[in-house]
Amino acid sequence: MKPMILIGADHGGFASKQVLKEWLAQQGYPVQDCGAASLDPNDDYPLVVEQVAAAMQQFIRDKRSAFAILLCRSGAGMSMAANRYTHLRAVTALSEEQARHARNDDDANVLSLPADWLSQAELQAIVAQFLTTPFSQAERHSRRVDQLSKLGSQAA
Repeated sequence: MKPMILIGADHGGFASKQVLKEWLAQQGYPVQDCGAASLDPNDDYPLVVEQVAAAMQQFIRDKRSAFAILLCRSGAGMSMAANRYTHLRAVTALSEEQARHARNDDDANVLSLPADWLSQAELQAIVAQFLTTPFSQAERHSRRVDQLSKLGSQAA
């Protein structure tokens, strides 16, 4: 069974989100759209991330597998907002190699993508790499992921 894909985008990533949703469904992934529901040039990416974070928290509580994909113009804003939540480990990736590394070494569960800088084919290739790369579970990687979780609980 494939994990649920929680997907969200602001106005800058809205068009790419719509195409990615269809592509993910064709690949057999269940998809939950966490917003924005319509193209609104005045929407705010932190509110979209808030919806994704709430949905991800429920999946974690229920011990169900899920990943999130966020899209905005640069990927940076979404990633910064997502990393405010201790249960989200977000990375902005511009290549398949970055996505592979983030999953393998850092157990990233959120992929933030820059819709302005990548073609639809590149977005799909990066997403595919992210979703199919397992976490290595090497001791040093697991230790570092645990340290990240503790940092979030100690933040001022």
